[in-house]
Amino acid sequence: MSTVDLLEEYKELLDKGVISQEEFDAKKAELLSKMDEVQEAAQNAVPSEAPAEAAAAAAPVVEAAAQAAKPAGEFEQIKDASFEQAQQPVQTPNPSYQTYQEPVRKERKSPAWGVLGFFIPLVGLILFIVWRNTNPIAAKYSGIGALIGFGLSVISSLITNLGGSM
Repeated sequence: MSTVDLLEEYKELLDKGVISQEEFDAKKAELLSKMDEVQEAAQNAVPSEAPAEAAAAAAPVVEAAAQAAKPAGEFEQIKDASFEQAQQPVQTPNPSYQTYQEPVRKERKSPAWGVLGFFIPLVGLILFIVWRNTNPIAAKYSGIGALIGFGLSVISSLITNLGGSM
């Protein structure tokens, strides 16, 4: 495999998520540096004065550089590992897993707040507004007590004012 082919294979592994960007960059730098070493060895080994003698002397150097440029089975190991990962079934989330929920508070019925709202309607109205989202049962009692107390006070004042004028 040529260096370009190896780089393409590593890029595919990077795109599939088998290797990280750092691993890809390290392999790319390693392959490019080995390719540069091979080119330098070939240029330095064959001077223009004595091409035949220099080529014979440089043959072991070029051979060693070419062997160094080949990955020692590492790519095949990564490729096999990615194939094994692809063959494994996809794990689905555990259906019994539940998100956190706040514990349910059991709210007690408290008609005493309705009695308080009946005798002091303004306090019953304020308690209703404050508790309507956090404590709905107590808010309901205090609101109903405030409405009944306010309604009876309006009716009693009307009766008193109308009855006193006759």
